Amino acid sequence: MATRWNEEDKTQRAQELLGAIEKIKAGELGITVIIEDPMGNSAIISEKATSRELTQEEAACLRTGMIVFEKE
Repeated sequence: MATRWNEEDKTQRAQELLGAIEKIKAGELGITVIIEDPMGNSAIISEKATSRELTQEEAACLRTGMIVFEKE
């Protein structure tokens, strides 16, 4: 998918993204996954996963519903 984003710029940026994905898969690069799920339907099942309660302000900013798509 990364190589299809922008035909003119695909080589350099796509290769950077694919390289980063390979490093993540190899354990050479760490990532943080943040799930904002006001309905409580999602889970990361791992001994390394952490969770916390949202503040009232954070919860007020979340969109609710079965599926929410945001276009930026």
